[in-house]
This record gives sequence, structure tokens and C-alpha cells, in this order.
Amino acid sequence: MSVWRTVSVAVAAAALLTACASSSDDDEVKAKPSRTSSSTSRHHESPAPTPVEQLPAGSFDQAKARAELAQAQALRQGGDDASARAYAEAAADHWPALQEAWAELQAACHAQGDKVCERDAQMMHDKIAFVATQPPRMAMLGFQTMADQPPPKPGKKEDGLDAWTVAKARRAAAFYNVADPVAALRNAPLPKRMSDSAPSDDTILAGTAAIGAAVIIIKEVK
Repeated sequence: MSVWRTVSVAVAAAALLTACASSSDDDEVKAKPSRTSSSTSRHHESPAPTPVEQLPAGSFDQAKARAELAQAQALRQGGDDASARAYAEAAADHWPALQEAWAELQAACHAQGDKVCERDAQMMHDKIAFVATQPPRMAMLGFQTMADQPPPKPGKKEDGLDAWTVAKARRAAAFYNVADPVAALRNAPLPKRMSDSAPSDDTILAGTAAIGAAVIIIKEVK
């Protein structure tokens, strides 16, 4: 067999193998059911959770929160319920885990006759008290679930959380995410894997065929 004939046979074999691989891949793609098919559309797909908010450094300050709480308590005792409410809410924002701040906010809202604020503050207080015994990761997920609830339907406020409560839940989720000792490791970008830069199966197959053809040519030349 001549060298040129050997080369022609090897090239043809490589092309045939590559075409077979491509055809096999196409068949696999066609065999996969479409995401929009009727069989899939009947299943409910939950929306992706809202990413945890990344607040700037200094957003949470326990010492500042306790000072604001003391100021709120003094103002409420002096009869200034509006200012007491503002300081209590600021304390809860600066350290969401401070149960006394939510209790003081609830008391200030009650003194003002604001039943919606009183109810929402009590809800946050009870949730904070519950997650106090849980790991920060579980607390973060709990408040993230609260923040992801759909808004209430018109005329049916009991069916969902109002915007104020959702905002407080998102802030609490951010607080517990910072408190989570493994949050930085979990949120870090993944290192580059070998498979990310590895050649495709078709490339490997074509390369193997080319090496085989080269071996045949060398033998023919010898």
C-alpha cells in the first residue's frame, strides 16, 4: 500500500469516527425532553430565592443599638411615643438579634394606637426569639423565606407580609448571613476545575484517530 493511499484511508477513518460521535451527541440532545413540553409544564417550579442582601460595612453595631434602645425606653417613659418608636426601630435595624429592641418598638406602636406596626413588630420579635437557639445559617434561611413570600392580595392583608415586614426580614437575613462563620467560604467563587479547560470528547476522538493515522504512515514509510 502506498503512503498516499494510507493517508487517505486514515483521514477517511478519522472523519467517519468524528461524524459518528457528532451524530451520537445529536441523538442524545433530541432524546432529551424539552423544558417546555406538556409533561414538564404540568409540574410547579418554585422561583429562585432572593439573594441575600450585602449591606455595607458598619450596618450592624450592637453598642449603637443598645444606646438607641435605652434612648427609646427613656423617651417612651417621658411620653414621646413617636421619638421612642423611631429610636426603637433604629436599634432593631442596627442589631436585628436584639429582642428588646423589637419589644420596645411593639410597645411604642401600641402606645400610638398603630395596630399594624404593633403586629409586625411582635411578629419580628417572636421570629427573632425563635431563631436565637438556631445556627446563624438556619436563621438566615428562615428570614430569607419570609422575604420571598408573595405580597398580599388586594383587600386580604392576612395572606402575605407587607413591605415593611419584608424589608425587615431581608435585613435580618443579611445580619445572620454575616454572623454565619462559614458564609465567606460558602459565598467565595469556586476554583477553576480541570474539566473547565479539558478538551471535548469529539476533540479527543479526532486526535486519537489522527495519532493512529500517523502510526500507520510511519510503519508504511519504514
